[in-house]
Amino acid sequence: EGIPRIYIAANSGARIGLVEEVKKQFRVQWNDPLNPASGLEFLYLDEESVDVLTQKGMAQTELVTAKDGTKKHKITAVIGPDGIGV
Repeated sequence: EGIPRIYIAANSGARIGLVEEVKKQFRVQWNDPLNPASGLEFLYLDEESVDVLTQKGMAQTELVTAKDGTKKHKITAVIGPDGIGV
């Protein structure tokens, strides 16, 4: 019941994927951690992952303050191999 999903859509009809290395690293900042069905605030990287993925040029982040007051590295872009955003 209420399994949260992330839906990504594009108007071009192109198939969109996500680089496995990034997919394994991102975390979810829930609107209400006790009720994931309420949706998510944003996707983020932890301190270890943000260093690795930004050094490789695979992700761009923005340091933000979540609703719960914690500082997180919000994902603003994912860059795949050869500069392809995925």
